Amino acid sequence: MEVGTKLRQQRQQHDWTQAELAERLFVSVKTISNWENGRTVPDVEVMLQLSKVYAISLDDLLMEGSDWVDDIKSKEQLAGIKKWALLSPIITNLLLMCMLYFPSLFKSFSISDNMFYLLFLVICANTISAQHTMKQMKNVRWYRRTAHISTWVILAFVLVALLMKRLG
Repeated sequence: MEVGTKLRQQRQQHDWTQAELAERLFVSVKTISNWENGRTVPDVEVMLQLSKVYAISLDDLLMEGSDWVDDIKSKEQLAGIKKWALLSPIITNLLLMCMLYFPSLFKSFSISDNMFYLLFLVICANTISAQHTMKQMKNVRWYRRTAHISTWVILAFVLVALLMKRLG
């Protein structure tokens, strides 16, 4: 049995409306509806509250054919993947910056002016992408800090490369 179905059955056994349960848990009625219809699942803290409100053990609420534990495992896996996915724009920008600086560091390495400006535009676009991701990940402090610092550093280095290109 799915968690949503169990939650609905428990609420109905207590003769509560979704509004009454929402008031007890300090959540919206829509949240209760989403849980019961399987669109979302409660987090750990709410599951503890639910077990207290319904006066049943967490084992009874979760274990018997529950998909909640599987959902938590998949969220943990996604969180691990997100860390690398979030850092990819930053790492990509660092590599692209190296391509911008190679001609000034190594005389045997050269790129055309068109390629230089294309790299410049790609770095700017990638930085904007990282900033957008940073806004979406407002609760991940380490990413926001890393993205914020790296954005300014990358833009400073890119502007220096642009000035070097213009002057050199």
